Amino acid sequence: MISSSLTVDGIPVDSYLTRFVWEEAKYPTLSPLKEIVDGIHVQVAKIEEDLKVNLSIRKDDIEMSLVLILWETEWILK
Repeated sequence: MISSSLTVDGIPVDSYLTRFVWEEAKYPTLSPLKEIVDGIHVQVAKIEEDLKVNLSIRKDDIEMSLVLILWETEWILK
């Protein structure tokens, strides 16, 4: 089951959703909705960028490992 491995701030998704509490300090409910949405959008964009960077680094690491394995295999077979 995929959802059991997904977490939000280290908490399983189902627990997070059932215990969700609005962060009044970050997103004051008395602020205009546009301000709240803009703040959330900025955070989502940052998370998305961080994810892209991390995935790119992992992809590069995997590609390098594969190149090394292929090189070693080729060397052994010679």
